Amino acid sequence: MLFRRPKKHFEAVIAAVLFAAGPLTARGQTLTNLYNFGGAPNDGKNSRAALFQDANSNLYGTTYAGGSNNIGVVFRVTPAGILTNLHHFAGPEGSHPVAEVVPGNDGNFYGTTYLGGTNAAGVVYVISPQGAFTNLWSFNGSNGNNPAAALLPGTNGWFYGTTQAGASNGNIFAVSPAGSFSNLWSFSITNGLYPFTSLTLGTNGNFYGTTLEGGISNAGTIFMISPQGSFSNLAQFTATNGAGPLGRLALGSGGNFYGTTYAGTGASTNGSFFRMTPQGALTNLWQFGGPEGAHPGGNLTVGSDGNFYGITVFGGASNLGAIYRITPQGALTSLYQFSGSDGQQPVAGMIQGFDGNLYGTTEFGGAHNAGTIFELIISSNAVTNQIRSIRIASNTNLVFTVFGAAGKTYQLEFTPSLAPPNWTNIPSVSAAPNYSGLFNLTNFGAVSNRMGFYRLLITP
Repeated sequence: MLFRRPKKHFEAVIAAVLFAAGPLTARGQTLTNLYNFGGAPNDGKNSRAALFQDANSNLYGTTYAGGSNNIGVVFRVTPAGILTNLHHFAGPEGSHPVAEVVPGNDGNFYGTTYLGGTNAAGVVYVISPQGAFTNLWSFNGSNGNNPAAALLPGTNGWFYGTTQAGASNGNIFAVSPAGSFSNLWSFSITNGLYPFTSLTLGTNGNFYGTTLEGGISNAGTIFMISPQGSFSNLAQFTATNGAGPLGRLALGSGGNFYGTTYAGTGASTNGSFFRMTPQGALTNLWQFGGPEGAHPGGNLTVGSDGNFYGITVFGGASNLGAIYRITPQGALTSLYQFSGSDGQQPVAGMIQGFDGNLYGTTEFGGAHNAGTIFELIISSNAVTNQIRSIRIASNTNLVFTVFGAAGKTYQLEFTPSLAPPNWTNIPSVSAAPNYSGLFNLTNFGAVSNRMGFYRLLITP
């Protein structure tokens, strides 16, 4: 596992050009509703965002509606399903969040709202784990409006994001934890329209993303942009190979990117799963048919097994959405199909928890038809050998919290770049726990060092 400071995770997977003959169905997958949303005035409703899990396995998220003003909340839920609303949106400080919250170096969470703020065009906000809320930036249209995507923490401490609309046809921006704002790029129909998803950090330090429309066929594009705003169009969808990507790109082996499209034409009517090389060569690996799921949305999750996990908004036996696993070669297995009482229409991606299971939300369904928080049990073993969090201590040290296994030695390694990597051991930053569970590795003075990538060398 590789980490680019502050908290960027890269998984290694193996890619090959193979096509699966048809979907498989996995038996014995158990889905549990951790929470059923109830709606206004005391509860959230219609979550469209993925979740974030902290080192104590608590889950944080947002809802688009519900709460005391029926315009959304930020919540925390424990592994036992006990939910606490941390903030009820009121409008002037933001309303209707679509994106998940992401952690900052300061221990707070950062997010966006689709509407609300000074100009009713959406905001960037920061909220503490206890619910202390601050509005960092209000969009005004000329610098973008309607951010639908989560923020991406950059290596310089700033956050990078997109707006779906604005004076142009969407923007890419950067914002500091103190609220300083920079507009990096404005879209046009030739290079893409309406970026809906969050950005992905590539191994070269640049950001990669998609647009919902635009390009030669007005079916969406894939782009690359540097932290300074240098922009390149890498690939364009033609509808026959998919259209309207709704999920963030997932980084795989060799610098390849994987993603989904919501729709298309012909065999891709119900959406597709694709791979793109760093040079922009696009390959369709799976075209959704309906029984295994239709119209994939949300972010792909790179599992600890090297496979990708995702959701479809529709399809399945009840046409209410499904959960699937797909290999880097394009072999798809249907894991679960929603029926309504257990939730319906999941629109956000999932996360793999530290116990190895998948956690996510549905927008509708459940006990009150207001959406759910669910857990899909796919493994009986906890995900060991994983860095759970990185935090700054005493303003100078980096503390890595690791979920490890007894009998193994964990050595922290560093490289300033992945192109090419030059991994070196960090002296005296290692541990050999005699138990399985959480422990800390502290890299003293690392905050003042140059930015780079970290990984664990695990023996035996």
